[in-house]
Amino acid sequence: MRREDKGLKTHSGWLIWKIYDLIQEEVRKREGYTEFIYEHGNVSILDVVQVIGDEDAAMKRADFLLEIHSGKSYIEANPSTRVHLLVREIREWITYYNYIPE
Repeated sequence: MRREDKGLKTHSGWLIWKIYDLIQEEVRKREGYTEFIYEHGNVSILDVVQVIGDEDAAMKRADFLLEIHSGKSYIEANPSTRVHLLVREIREWITYYNYIPE
């Protein structure tokens, strides 16, 4: 389906499609993904991100954003996320429960 057909002609709609284009451009920079086409709603992007993504770098960026937006309300802290805190805690629990004494 063409973008115009989805009724996203407003400024915010343009911004959403620009973000999708940026995702596609970044993925296409990676070897083996030069023909990648991003389709909103297609969960295959999760597999791609898992292969080419950098969780440590994402965590550092999220920590940085959290620090920059310190003291702001959630709505004012844009862009920002706290998901990385949950991921970090889950990773710690996984490590804890996978501990094998020597």
